[in-house]
Amino acid sequence: MTDRNRDEASRNVSSSSVDDSVDYLCAFTGGEVRRNLRRQEKERLNKAEKRAALELNPYWKDGGNGLPPENCSESSFKKPKFLNDDDCRYGKNISGEVSGSYIGASETVKAKPLQPKLARKLVNEYDHRGKEFVRSANAASSKSNLEASERNAHAGSITEGKLRDELNKLKAKLFRAEMMGDQNQIKSLKEAIEHFKSNDSISSEETGSKEVVLTKMNIRKGTTFLVDPVDNEKKDLNVRDMLKKEKMMTDSEDFDVYHFPTKSMSEKHTEDWTVDDMVLSRMQKSGSSKQAEKIRAEQIRDFRRQEQKLDTCVRCVEGKLDKHFVIAFGNQTYLALPKNKPLVRNHCLIVPLNHVSSCAQMDEDVLDEIKFWREKLVAMFRTQSLCCIFFETAKNVKHMPHCFLECIPVSKKIFECAPMYFKQAIMECEDSSRDNAVLIDMKERDVKRVIPAGFSYFVVYFGLEGGMAHIIENESLVPSWFGQEVIGGMLGLEYNQWRKPANEVLEQQVKRVTTFKKQLKEFDSTIFQK
Repeated sequence: MTDRNRDEASRNVSSSSVDDSVDYLCAFTGGEVRRNLRRQEKERLNKAEKRAALELNPYWKDGGNGLPPENCSESSFKKPKFLNDDDCRYGKNISGEVSGSYIGASETVKAKPLQPKLARKLVNEYDHRGKEFVRSANAASSKSNLEASERNAHAGSITEGKLRDELNKLKAKLFRAEMMGDQNQIKSLKEAIEHFKSNDSISSEETGSKEVVLTKMNIRKGTTFLVDPVDNEKKDLNVRDMLKKEKMMTDSEDFDVYHFPTKSMSEKHTEDWTVDDMVLSRMQKSGSSKQAEKIRAEQIRDFRRQEQKLDTCVRCVEGKLDKHFVIAFGNQTYLALPKNKPLVRNHCLIVPLNHVSSCAQMDEDVLDEIKFWREKLVAMFRTQSLCCIFFETAKNVKHMPHCFLECIPVSKKIFECAPMYFKQAIMECEDSSRDNAVLIDMKERDVKRVIPAGFSYFVVYFGLEGGMAHIIENESLVPSWFGQEVIGGMLGLEYNQWRKPANEVLEQQVKRVTTFKKQLKEFDSTIFQK
C-alpha cells in the first residue's frame, strides 16, 4: 500500500470515529433530556394529585379546567350509598339496610409501641404478649348494653325517690284528714298508702331480701349520688371525671392520697423509677379489689346510716313524729309546737316534710311555703300586738339532722331591741380571727342565695323586714340553743328554760296545741282546708 492510500484510510477511520462520538454524545444527551422531562412530568403529576386531594371544586380534579362541561345535564344531588362512621367500622346505606360485610367482623388494630420501661411496670396489670390485638364489634355492643343498664338503674333510683316523696305527702294528708275528722278522706288515703306500700320498690317489709342501688352520701350538701363501679381498665379519665372523683372523696381517702408520696419514698425502687411510674403504681393500687371492697363498704355504711336517720327522726312523717303536736300541714312543710315546755307562749316551729339538714339545701318551692307560714304568723300575732322573731341554727350538717325554723312572738318593745342584742351576741360568740364575714345582711335576701349548702350557720329574721346571718366556723362555741339564749336574756328568763326545758304531761301538750289551733283557725280558717 502506498503512502497516499494509507493517508486516505487513516482519514476515513478518523472521520468515522468522530461521527460515532457525535452520535454517542447526542444519544447520551437525548436520554438525559428525556429522563429530566419524565422526572418533571412526574413531579407535576404528584403536585396535581396533592392539589386535587385538597381541592373542593370537583371540576379541577382529573385535569379539569374548573368549569363544568357544556353538555352537562342538570341533576339533583345524589346521596352516598354508604355512611361510614368511626373509620369505617360499620356501614349503612341510606335506606337503613346494614352492610353485612362489617357487622360482626373482627379488625386487627396495631398497638402503639410502648417504652420498655413502661412495659416492665405494666406487666402485672396487662398481659402484653404481642403488639397486635383483635377487637370485635361485639365489644362495642356489650359496652353500650352496660351503659344502658346503668342508666336504667339511675332512672329506677330517681323513680323510687319520687314515690317516697308521694308517700310522704299522702301521710301528711292523712294526718290532716284525721285532725279534721273526715272519715271518707281518711279511708281513701289509707287505701292509697296501702297501694304504695304494696309496691316492691318502697315496701317497708323487713322480711326477705331486697335489692337497692347503693349510693354515696355527700356530707357537705346532704345529698346522695350514684357511684360508678371500680373499673381497673378505665385509666384514661378526663378532667371532668377526675373532678367528680375528687369531690366524692372522703377524709380517709384524702389521707390515703396525700400519705402515698411519703410512703412511696421510703420504698426501694430501681434506677428507672420515675414520677410516671409512681403514678401508674398508684393507679394500680386504687383499682385493686381491696379498693373496690372499701368503696362498697362505705356505700353500705352510708345507706344504713341514712335509713337509720330517716327511721328514727322525730320530725319526719315516716319516722317517729308525734302527730298531736302538729297544727297544720302544707304541701312541703307543716306547722307544729315544740315537744317540751316552750320558751314563751305560742312558741312554734316550721318544719319541712322531707328530711333536710338546713334551709340552704332546700328547693325553691319549700322556701316559698316557709315564707307563706311566716307571713301568716306575723299577721296573726299582729292582731295580738305581738311581733315575731324567726331563727334557725344549722349545726352538724354531716350528721344529717332535720332542720326547722323557730318562731317566738315577743312584745313590740323587745322586738325593737332584738337586732342590737343579736348583733352583739353574734360578734362575741366566736374568735375575731375568721375566714368569713361575722355578720351577713339578710334584707330582701334568702339564706339559700347567701350561704353555700353544707355550711353551719345561724340566721335570724325580724318579722318580714330582714335579718342577719352568721357562718359558724367553730361549732363548739355556738350552742344549738343560741337563739333562745339571746331572747331568754332579753326577757330575763331562767337558764334552764332554754338549756334544759321541762317535760309536760299529755294533757298540757294537748291543751297547748288546741289553744294555738283555735286562734289560728279564727284568724284564717282556709289554712286547714288546703
